[in-house]
Amino acid sequence: MKTPGTAMCKRCTCCQASTSAHRRDVADCLAHPTLEDTFAMVVLEAMSYSLPVVVSREKYCGIAGLLTDQLNALILDEPKNATALSQLLQSIVDNAELRARLSDEALKFADGFVWATKAQEQEKIYLKITSKT
Repeated sequence: MKTPGTAMCKRCTCCQASTSAHRRDVADCLAHPTLEDTFAMVVLEAMSYSLPVVVSREKYCGIAGLLTDQLNALILDEPKNATALSQLLQSIVDNAELRARLSDEALKFADGFVWATKAQEQEKIYLKITSKT
């Protein structure tokens, strides 16, 4: 049963949990210390659930180039550095203000990636290019 004053999960149509309760059931955060990922859809999906994310920098993970360190993600400089990864993850656990900001901003970022909108934007680019030929 929905708790009064909580928002229903906007991402999962099968549950009746609040967004925050649903997020806790899924995971606490996403760690994506990749050596090569052109965009990292898994990061965008995690963000759509308001999960704080830790991702490799843009050299390794393309989506990092669209993210802002300490605002909507934590950016890991070197994905093989287990100590740095551990410290970033611990900061999410220890710092409630950081965790809340990352969660809120992650959802805002993910909401900007509605695929129908992105497809329309892409179509406009194609039409503009083809109309010049």
